[in-house]
Amino acid sequence: MELLNAALADVPMLVARGAIDEEGSLALREALEKLIGSGFHVIFLDLSDVTRMDDAGVVVLQAAAEALRRGGWVGAVGPTPEVKDLLESARLLEDPNFRVFENRQAARTATGDRAST
Repeated sequence: MELLNAALADVPMLVARGAIDEEGSLALREALEKLIGSGFHVIFLDLSDVTRMDDAGVVVLQAAAEALRRGGWVGAVGPTPEVKDLLESARLLEDPNFRVFENRQAARTATGDRAST
């Protein structure tokens, strides 16, 4: 998995590419923990180029949502239908600290920034 740092409407965003499996989830966990530890309360994760995710990736996302319980959230941007199904089966989509956005524009709008991308 490749993981890039970016930003969307002044909100940190991690862009993941490839498979978020056991190995990839370690890098993702580290990057999310670093952002949360730096005081960010909202973090976007672009999943549009994720080809596969397993339970290890779901556990990392659940942990990030739990860490942001006090007024923050994780926003997943553009998950493929397969990844979205996995998130749904793990009941992550029911967590108010985990949000899913169809694309970057929808995510950007959720921050109050309505400028086009």
